[in-house]
Amino acid sequence: FNVDQVKNLNPAAMTGFKADQMRNFDPAAMAGLDRNKVVNIPTEALEVLGIDQVRNMLPECKAGMGDKLESFQAIPTEVKLELVPQEDRRLGGVGDFSALLERISDPGSQESVTGDGWDEEIKVIEIEPLLPTVNILL
Repeated sequence: FNVDQVKNLNPAAMTGFKADQMRNFDPAAMAGLDRNKVVNIPTEALEVLGIDQVRNMLPECKAGMGDKLESFQAIPTEVKLELVPQEDRRLGGVGDFSALLERISDPGSQESVTGDGWDEEIKVIEIEPLLPTVNILL
């Protein structure tokens, strides 16, 4: 498919795309998608999109992909970074939350969480007020 062919696809036809077909979609043709088409693509087919394909999507399509997917676990980190604009990231990135949780639940850890989808260094500090130990993300 080229951009013009993708623009002319019926949104309902998008429900028939399989993962292998979307994996092989020409990245340049992704610019022909609109939000209505993206939200009709099956989840399994969206999960295989690569960074070049997502990079060529319109912002409204990226938002539609975010609305369609119930989980981002199968999405590679570099694709997540492309999907979520810097200004919309609430927790300092789009990395693996289980790794972050593991790190912050170890009060003795002096290591920081960086890379793997995290935009900035997140340090774990210990605060010992009158209440039990509380970990805070900075």
